[in-house]
Amino acid sequence: MLQNDVGRLPVVSRDDPRKIVGYLGRAAILEARMKQLHEESVLEPGWLQMWRSAGEGSQQTSQNG
Repeated sequence: MLQNDVGRLPVVSRDDPRKIVGYLGRAAILEARMKQLHEESVLEPGWLQMWRSAGEGSQQTSQNG
């Protein structure tokens, strides 16, 4: 959308593709993406958080050793 300077996309009826029933803007797309990322981080913190936790332990070990 950004590359082609498109701000909104039309949403059309499944029954009649010539009938516009709304539009989808950049803000709505970004909001949906942020919600998805948040839900993923809450449900599954993932390897990055585990990696960071493991890294903290190795830093403490190297500082003490």
